[in-house]
Amino acid sequence: MATRTIKQRKGFNPIGMANFFEILFKEKPKNRAELAEAVGINVCTASRWLQLLIDRKLVYIAFWKKVNGSSNWIAYYAGGYGITDEPKPKPIPNAVSCKLARERKRKANGYRTIVRIRNESGRFVSR
Repeated sequence: MATRTIKQRKGFNPIGMANFFEILFKEKPKNRAELAEAVGINVCTASRWLQLLIDRKLVYIAFWKKVNGSSNWIAYYAGGYGITDEPKPKPIPNAVSCKLARERKRKANGYRTIVRIRNESGRFVSR
């Protein structure tokens, strides 16, 4: 049976919370995962601590950002009392997203256009 060499802490971590506050109030805004990594705690713990601070209006959402090509918006938090949160961006309408997708596809194909012409039998032929 393997024994643990490092005793894991149970319960509240006051040093971790102090580091959490320092990072939130002194550094640039970070998302939940970045905060957890910087302090050395689990993401679930960082989320719980952030929710406590948000409820007390000590932390606000500085901005929203899409990370690594994700389609989901991720909130970036910063410390500050009573500052209102940045509203979450509205989703792009379907017509606009389809237009952007067509433009990306055209760019990937080198802006080639496909011309479809009817041949003698009445079928379409691409040229």
